[in-house]
Amino acid sequence: NLPPFGVIDLAQAVGGNSIQVVGWALDPDVATSIQVHAYVDGAFATVFTAAIPRPDVQAAFGFGANHGFDATFPASPGSHSVCLYAIDGNGGTNMLLGCRGVTVVNLPPFGVIDLAQAVGGNSTPGVG
Repeated sequence: NLPPFGVIDLAQAVGGNSIQVVGWALDPDVATSIQVHAYVDGAFATVFTAAIPRPDVQAAFGFGANHGFDATFPASPGSHSVCLYAIDGNGGTNMLLGCRGVTVVNLPPFGVIDLAQAVGGNSTPGVG
């Protein structure tokens, strides 16, 4: 029973309250796509399947192309350690793909007043 393996290509904060991870994972003992578990600061965050076509993985390893992942999941603002595990398709040992540091920044809302003018003795904001 060979262990699963893969790569984290990207781990980044998105949208002020989420983390996105991109990469690939495969188990050479099974023909199907495998699951990946994500942990944030040591706590389980989500599970997803590495099933996005990755022709580069097929060309390099010959186990089919459907082993990519691109997953986004919620995270609180702050600095986090994100760790991904490839789940063994035969119930063997799950393998750590790696851990990455990600800082989620909750950006404040913003806007612009386009026009403010007096109308009939009252001040009325205009929205453009």
